[in-house]
Amino acid sequence: MTHPAIRSLNKVCAGSAAIALVALFALQGPAYAGGAAADVPSIVVSYAELNLNSTSGVDRLYHRIVSAAQRVCGPPVDNMDIGALLARKRCVSEAIERAVVAVDAPALTRYFAMVKGARLEAALTARSGSR
Repeated sequence: MTHPAIRSLNKVCAGSAAIALVALFALQGPAYAGGAAADVPSIVVSYAELNLNSTSGVDRLYHRIVSAAQRVCGPPVDNMDIGALLARKRCVSEAIERAVVAVDAPALTRYFAMVKGARLEAALTARSGSR
């Protein structure tokens, strides 16, 4: 069964130059149990004026997506609260990935893969350096 917030996301994304980022981590708690999709935060990111065939257009859209994902997933949390920190990081990461998939632009997908790969490589390097 698809949650109403996801159906809404799909409708917004279909055939338009805008995407909606939804904070799905909120669905795991009482809002999902109660079915209150209206309480799930979302942000619409417009990119109608951007040329997604240009590097600068893709870069600008990606940074808009990251910024919106950070806002939709709530304010930064205390670094001492590991559970909340991990939940927020997961929310931001998943919101970015869903938005990139929803846009369905090959250049943005390649850019995302490059950025994600660079982050993964940095994390692996940091992990192996700490041994």
